[in-house]
Amino acid sequence: MNLWKRQITKRELNKVFLTAMNGLLGLTDKELAVTTVLLDLRDRPDHALYPNNIVCKPNREIIMKRLGISNQNVIQLISRLKAKHILVRGNRDDEFMLNKAIIPIIIGNRIVQITLLLKLNESEEV
Repeated sequence: MNLWKRQITKRELNKVFLTAMNGLLGLTDKELAVTTVLLDLRDRPDHALYPNNIVCKPNREIIMKRLGISNQNVIQLISRLKAKHILVRGNRDDEFMLNKAIIPIIIGNRIVQITLLLKLNESEEV
């Protein structure tokens, strides 16, 4: 088994986690930045105000401010994240949440583990 370890701060967790996963996710730099902000917002105590809609207007305004991009760009990036299944539909048609697969799970307040299984196609010639 291949094993890599890196010590990070809790503040860096979402960005480092998504960057590590991005080989599979295939996000652009801007999509990665927006997803990181959305993960950061999800961890905030006031997220409870919009628990079923991570892309609500107040959160979009925070994205615009943090990343210095226009509302139109945020809307386009959110549409692309929906198409890539980073954002998945909530209970209602107008609600979207982060896909659970991209949310880091902290084990024992200290460790986040990423397990990656790659299954090789047996019928393919090498």
